[in-house]
Amino acid sequence: MKINIGPVSVLAKSIENDLLCRAQSKVDKRAFYNLSECASCALITKSVNSYEWISVLPRESLKDSKEKHIKRVLSSPLIDVPKIMSLYIPEIVKNLSQNEKGVVLMMDQSQICDGIQVLMISLRFGNRAIPVLWEIEETKGAIGFGIQEKLLNDVKNFIPPEILCLKSTPKS
Repeated sequence: MKINIGPVSVLAKSIENDLLCRAQSKVDKRAFYNLSECASCALITKSVNSYEWISVLPRESLKDSKEKHIKRVLSSPLIDVPKIMSLYIPEIVKNLSQNEKGVVLMMDQSQICDGIQVLMISLRFGNRAIPVLWEIEETKGAIGFGIQEKLLNDVKNFIPPEILCLKSTPKS
């Protein structure tokens, strides 16, 4: 059962309202609150570790039930991460690129819980990073290059062309 008080609930409702306002008819809205709730847990704990999320998740249930809820939300076919993040990435990049240092893409893989890994693409600016795209995989090891390449290409497609500056090293 959801608890509708506390910082995670307040932040989740705000995120959900913003998603609904931006999305209009572009994405399936049924999973927005649960996604907003997980995003709020990540923001409040400043972590992608589900065990930390469990400690702040506003639900009246056992630890095991909260963990199952988080896994269901993160693996839901109703949540199309690239579609949802395409609503935010251009604005984030434009705002971050206002400084002279530019924005750097970072890729990181972390364990969410036993046997579940997240591959995350973040936009770095200064000493901070904002996760913008991710893929969750059930694996004990590294998430393969195919998924890495897909995420990088998705992010590249969302960056406004006037900001995109790809640097590559010459081949010898």
